[in-house]
Amino acid sequence: MTLSKIVDQSPQYLPQGVKTGTISKVLDLSTAAAFFAIGTRPAKSVIVSQEIQLSGTITAATAVKFGLGTAADPDKYYLSAGLTTASNTATLELDGDTNVAASEAIRLSACATDGSAAGTIGGGAGQEVKVRITYLYLDGF
Repeated sequence: MTLSKIVDQSPQYLPQGVKTGTISKVLDLSTAAAFFAIGTRPAKSVIVSQEIQLSGTITAATAVKFGLGTAADPDKYYLSAGLTTASNTATLELDGDTNVAASEAIRLSACATDGSAAGTIGGGAGQEVKVRITYLYLDGF
């Protein structure tokens, strides 16, 4: 006996009022910068997952890592081990994130070893980083 194939492989079994959202961005790092804007997560949201994929080793000045976070906390959601594709990540964050009261601009930042902002990343031809962040948010009444 074979089981029937599931037609919808990602059904939405969420409570009423809870919706999903995604921020997807391909960042062009051919010009060096201290940070690259990714997008804004809405108020009353919680990050479920993040994915980061580098096209290759990232050029940097002073920076030795990159972080996924905010202006106030450059590595709030992720701090890379370095600037190579070994730092590609796909991580579930639902247990590690909390609701935010206000919307939050998320960015990829040049970082020092401790996760603080430092120097620049990018500046090499053909360098890019793909980022996808999935979050849950309350839709309201």
